[in-house]
Amino acid sequence: IGGEPIFSHRGGFYNQSFQLILSASSPHAAIYFTLDGSPASTKSNRYQSPILINKTTVIRAKQIVANALPGKTITHTYFVNEKITLPVVSLTTDPPNLWDPDSGIYVLGKNYETNVPHFGANFWQDWERPVHIEFFEPDGEMGFSLDAGMKVFGGWSRDFPQKSLAIYARSRYGAGSIDYQVFPDKPITKFEAIVLRNSGNDWQSTLFRDGMMQSLIKETELDFQAYRPAVVFLNGEYWGILNIREKVNEHFLAANRDVDPDSFDLLENDGWIIHGDNSHFRAMLHYINTRNMQLAQSLQTIESMMDVDNFFDYQIAQIYFDNTDWPGNNIKFWRPRTLQGRWKWILFDTDFGFGLWDASAYRNNTLEFATADNGPDWPNPPWSTFLLRKLLENSQFKNDFINRFADLMNTTFQPKRVNQWIDECSKLLSPEIQRHQAKWRGSVYNWHQNIRVLKQFGNFRPAYLKAHFINKFQLKGMARIKIDIASPGAGQIKLNSLTLSQFPWQGDYFKEIPIQIEAVPNDGYRFSNWSDSIASDSVTITITPIQDLVITANFNQTAISQIDRQTKPPLEFSLGQNYPNPFNHKTTIGYDLPDDCFVTIEIFNMLGRNIATLVDKNQTSGQHRVRLDGLHFQSGVHLCHLSSGVYFYRIEAISQTRAYTDVKKMLYLK
Repeated sequence: IGGEPIFSHRGGFYNQSFQLILSASSPHAAIYFTLDGSPASTKSNRYQSPILINKTTVIRAKQIVANALPGKTITHTYFVNEKITLPVVSLTTDPPNLWDPDSGIYVLGKNYETNVPHFGANFWQDWERPVHIEFFEPDGEMGFSLDAGMKVFGGWSRDFPQKSLAIYARSRYGAGSIDYQVFPDKPITKFEAIVLRNSGNDWQSTLFRDGMMQSLIKETELDFQAYRPAVVFLNGEYWGILNIREKVNEHFLAANRDVDPDSFDLLENDGWIIHGDNSHFRAMLHYINTRNMQLAQSLQTIESMMDVDNFFDYQIAQIYFDNTDWPGNNIKFWRPRTLQGRWKWILFDTDFGFGLWDASAYRNNTLEFATADNGPDWPNPPWSTFLLRKLLENSQFKNDFINRFADLMNTTFQPKRVNQWIDECSKLLSPEIQRHQAKWRGSVYNWHQNIRVLKQFGNFRPAYLKAHFINKFQLKGMARIKIDIASPGAGQIKLNSLTLSQFPWQGDYFKEIPIQIEAVPNDGYRFSNWSDSIASDSVTITITPIQDLVITANFNQTAISQIDRQTKPPLEFSLGQNYPNPFNHKTTIGYDLPDDCFVTIEIFNMLGRNIATLVDKNQTSGQHRVRLDGLHFQSGVHLCHLSSGVYFYRIEAISQTRAYTDVKKMLYLK
C-alpha cells in the first residue's frame, strides 16, 4: 500500500495564513490533492510546492507509489480567522454525492412531486454516501476525525434548504464507532451514529426548540436525546447551525441504559416493531382492554408490565409542551426482554410544542387532546390515547397522575426555571445567529421574537394546565403547601415524588387529592413531630388538602450527636472517601472540621461541570456527614438524578484563620 502523506499542519483553527507542506512517507511517492471535497486521485492536482492556506479550506490528499495499492485519502479542514463559540463540525464529501441530479442526496433530482414536501425527490431516498467528519470543541481542540456514511434525515424538514444529516460510523468506512464523549451531560463515549439536525419544523423559528424541551426533563427518568448545537461546514463552506443529537435506535438504548442490544424490544407508534418483537406489548393492551381497570389488582398487574412512573412523566411532558404532532406520531417505547422487563417511553421530536404554530398555544387543552376517544387519524387517533384513557379509570392511577403533574409544575416546569433554560439555550446561539440567518436568508429579529414566544409559553402554561386538570377531573381548586424544617440542616422532606432539601419550600397542589409527606432526618438527628397546620408525630403523613397549609418538621439531635459536640474537635481538616463506593442510589460523604467554617461541598462530572451542591452553609467544628441520593436530589429549583459514571466531590471549608480544599472521586452505578 502506498502509505499516507504527511501534513505540516493539523486540521484546526489558525489566526493567520500559512504555507501547508505535504511530504511523502515513502520514497518515490507522488502526492495528489483536492480543494473541493472530492477524494484525491491521479486525476487530481499533483503536489509540487507549498499550498497557501489563507481562508477556510479543506485539503484531501493521497499518496501514490508505483506498483503499490493507492494509500488512504487523508482529510484536514483548516479554519483561518474563524471566531466561533460553538463546537464545529466539518463534513467533506465528493460534491456529486450532494449535488448530482441522479445520485446527489441534497437535491430534488428528476422524479419528484411538485407539491411540498416533494415526495420522490432525491432527498427523500434512503441513500447513504461516504463522508469525512471532523469535530472540534469550542476551544479548537479536535475531538475526532473519521470516515463515515451520511444520509439525509427527518420528515418534512427534508424540504428545507438546510437539511438534517445522519452520520453513521461503519467498519466498511474505517472506524466502526465514534469513540468520543460528544455530549458533556451524558457519560457516553461510543456512538454508532449521530444526527446533525436542522431543528425540524422549528428551523425557521428558534433552532433550539426540541433541544430545549428535551433538556428540560433530563432530571426525570425519561429517556431523551442529548442536545448540543454546532456550526457546520460542508466541503469548507459555512453551512450554519445544526444540532448534534443522539439517534434513537437500539444503539441509543444500549448506550443510555447499558443493556445488550439483542435483549430488548423497541417499538414505535401503534406497536410497530423497530427491534425485537411486540408480543408483550400486545398482551398488555389486550389485558387493559378486557379487564376492569377500576380494580386495584388490575393496576398492580399493569405496574408489572409497564413503568407507570415513566409513563406519567412522558404523558405530562408531552401535554405540558402541547406537542400536537403526538400522540398519533413520534412515539417510541422499549422494554428489556426479561421476566421483569417493563415498558418505558422515549421523548423525541417535540418540535410542534411550545407554541411553534400559535403564540397563544399555552392556552391549549392538551390534556383533553391526549385523552380524546374520537380523534382523527392524525394527530390523536383513538389508539394513541387508549393507554392513558383506560388507566385513568383507576382512581389510584388518576390521583398519582395528578400528583406527579403537580410535582413537576412545582419543580421541572416552574416558569422561572423554564425561562432560565430558554435563556441558556439562546445565549449559546446568540454569537452565531447573525451569520446563520444571513446564510439562509432568515431574520435575527424574528429569531428574537420567536424566543419571546417560548418564554411567554413558559410563563403562562402552568396556570392554564392547572385549570384543565381541575375541569377534567372535577377538582376543587388548588392549595398552597408551604414546608419548612425548624432546624436547618437537620433533615430532608419527601413530598410525593420529590425530595426537598432547601427550605422554606412551597408549591401548589390540588384540593381533595391526597399527598404524602415524609420526614427524613440527616445523620445525628431524629424526627420529632410536625407542627403549624398539621399536628402529628408520625414520620409519614397523608394529607388531603382543602386549603392552604403551612407544615413544619421538627427534628431533635440524637444522643450520639450531642456527645460528639462535647468531644474535642478534630485537629485537622479531612475529607473521607464516600461509602459505599461504587454506590447504587445512596452514598455518604464524611468530613472533619477543626474550626467553625463556611463549608461548600459540590459534585462535578468528568468534564468539571457542577452537578449539585450538597452543602453551602456555616457549620460548627466536629465530624460531619452528608448523604447523596443519586435518584432524587434538588439543585436550586431543579429536581435531579445522576447518570451512571465517574463523579468528583469537592470540599471547600473556610474558617477565620485558615482554609481547606480537597477533591475525591466516586463511581455511581445504576
